[in-house]
Amino acid sequence: MGAAVAAGPEAAALLRGFLTRHASVELWEEGQRVACLRAEDSGFALSVEASRLVCHFWSGEANLVRRVLAVEAATAARLRLRCLRMGQSQPSRLVLTAGAEDGDASFRDDLRQAVVAAARRDWAGWTYEPGGSRAHGPVRMLFRRGHRLLLCLAVDARHSTAAQTGVLAQALSWAAQVQTDHPEDVVAAIRLVLPAAAQENLVRRRPWLRSPPDRPAIEAYHLDLSAGRLEPGEVAAGNAASALRRAPARPEDSPGAAAAQRLLEEIRQICPQATLETSAEGGLGFRLYGLEIARQADTELALTAPFTFGYGRERTPLVPTAQAELLRLLRQLAQQRVPGGRRADPLYSLYPERWMEHVLRSDVSRLDVQLRSQPVYAQVPVCGAGQREVLDLLALDRQQRLVVIELKADEDLGFPLQGLDYWIEVRRHQLAGDFTRLGYFPGEAISPLPPRLWLVAPALRWHPQTEAVTGWLSPAIPCACLGINEEWRHGLQVVYRKEIHPG
Repeated sequence: MGAAVAAGPEAAALLRGFLTRHASVELWEEGQRVACLRAEDSGFALSVEASRLVCHFWSGEANLVRRVLAVEAATAARLRLRCLRMGQSQPSRLVLTAGAEDGDASFRDDLRQAVVAAARRDWAGWTYEPGGSRAHGPVRMLFRRGHRLLLCLAVDARHSTAAQTGVLAQALSWAAQVQTDHPEDVVAAIRLVLPAAAQENLVRRRPWLRSPPDRPAIEAYHLDLSAGRLEPGEVAAGNAASALRRAPARPEDSPGAAAAQRLLEEIRQICPQATLETSAEGGLGFRLYGLEIARQADTELALTAPFTFGYGRERTPLVPTAQAELLRLLRQLAQQRVPGGRRADPLYSLYPERWMEHVLRSDVSRLDVQLRSQPVYAQVPVCGAGQREVLDLLALDRQQRLVVIELKADEDLGFPLQGLDYWIEVRRHQLAGDFTRLGYFPGEAISPLPPRLWLVAPALRWHPQTEAVTGWLSPAIPCACLGINEEWRHGLQVVYRKEIHPG
């Protein structure tokens, strides 16, 4: 960006775009880190009136309100603002930076050295072979004993949540690659050095993975830095409390439906394809091709206005003075969030899986005529190992069997294991009778057979190592990979189907 952008709608658009693009944003004021916006416990609201722009940021660490005088500089990973604190007359600098990546060489090198030093003591007979390290993600180490290989991947609390949950997929892919590159050698075991949370995730997955002699053993270790030891063993499996809520009510039966319907009519004057839906939490949300653009206000914000608007983390109260900003946002959405839009437009490419979910929810039988078209539940809240997650779609086939449908729009090595995590939770709730008890699929006798797991992605956007990961899934999981057409926004079609375990 060249010249500074004064406070107003253009500055608000820069802020909104930056805060939406990045999963983690750190806030720095006068050189001091004051907060990090990440995950569900954080958000922001913008108040725009002519040349006045006020930003409200909140997270588990801080609650900040700043009047923005100008956006002084902007890059893909950094935004510098000139601001005023409430009640003060001297401006300050507020800098927003994209969250730190796992490619920090210092902590990765420290972790590698600590694991190798401990392995020399605790893994007698194995020799560390330097090389093959990567600049991001889990730290890889290869150990050898003659023609037997030991693959070690390590993460610690300084790695991102994505790196910690993705370490197993990285390990399975690497094992396949090593076996191809070294056909004369045998991968004896895969050893994962993990913090406690990542160990819990492995414990949950282990019963649903193939075991030796079909595959190398997967062993978990904990690095005790104070003792310089690698301690084998896994944490005990926890009994995660059910995260499944009662089946969502129809929008017209929800509290506040009349006011929401009036707002929907206003939104549809600019965005005719907007829909009113009930969220997994029970509130009402307004969506355009899967993108939530407004919603019922949370309890605290409801004191200001009954609805908020904005996509991603934004929660701007829809007070009368914010009406013009909402209209600007809707006009931008009407131009960009449409089939046939430009891929370079940020609102076209934002949250593609939600758009795909929207297309399928209108007629899930596009995937297979054996699927019942209704009811289909989207964004079903399930979790495990202390995580709060939602699976994309849950349906029934004509044999009354549950079908877990997980979607991806781009390459993702961990896609099959993410689908596995959701399948595990659906199976747990199924065995407990939770779906019937909580009103899902009313009037249907759900089959006791294990749910089917369908992984759906554009045919040209599967990760090349997907088979290396799906090959580890237990035959007890009926699993299929479905490739769809690249232009699925215009009309979704299945291009190919590969059964991993027909079941």
